[in-house]
Amino acid sequence: GLGGAGGGGRQPVGAGGAGTEGRQPGGRGEPSSAGPQGLLEEADPDPRSQALFQELRRVRLELARTRKLPPYMIFNDKTLREMVRGEPTSRDELLEIHGVGERKAERHGETFLSAIRAFEE
Repeated sequence: GLGGAGGGGRQPVGAGGAGTEGRQPGGRGEPSSAGPQGLLEEADPDPRSQALFQELRRVRLELARTRKLPPYMIFNDKTLREMVRGEPTSRDELLEIHGVGERKAERHGETFLSAIRAFEE
């Protein structure tokens, strides 16, 4: 027969072994970006980069409202930071940025490229 005890409810054994030594109290993960909202990380303190980042966030918010999407669905902050660092001027350069694929380049690329070009003037 098939009747055996303990067949279905087994839990996997943790790789760290038994005991509570390695556990931290209140194990809540903090968000990885602990810096102030809307600012580039310390690696990019120059005012021009900050201003371009804020401009790209403004453009993103406008697009998000128009399309009734949350802003991160347009591009996330990491992607905007990479745009600030790379300052792409063409669709090909934009596609080299992490977080920009064909679809997003097609939908939003020209809007962001125009904002970057206008900022440079």
